[in-house]
Amino acid sequence: LLPMGQVPDRRDEIPGDRPLAVICRSGARSGRVADWLTAQGGHGEVANIDGGLLAWAADGLPYEGDPPT
Repeated sequence: LLPMGQVPDRRDEIPGDRPLAVICRSGARSGRVADWLTAQGGHGEVANIDGGLLAWAADGLPYEGDPPT
């Protein structure tokens, strides 16, 4: 887990040798992060999970913890 505000400073911790899925609660912040990572280069395939955790849970996909609200 990496908060959006920390992504630029911790970019070297993000793997660049495999596809990367970025997710947040609704998909908005993760979309901006995915776009930024793609623009920076060096991260291969970067995808945003459209709709975020809300859509994930609504689709009945597994997650840990309390349901997203």
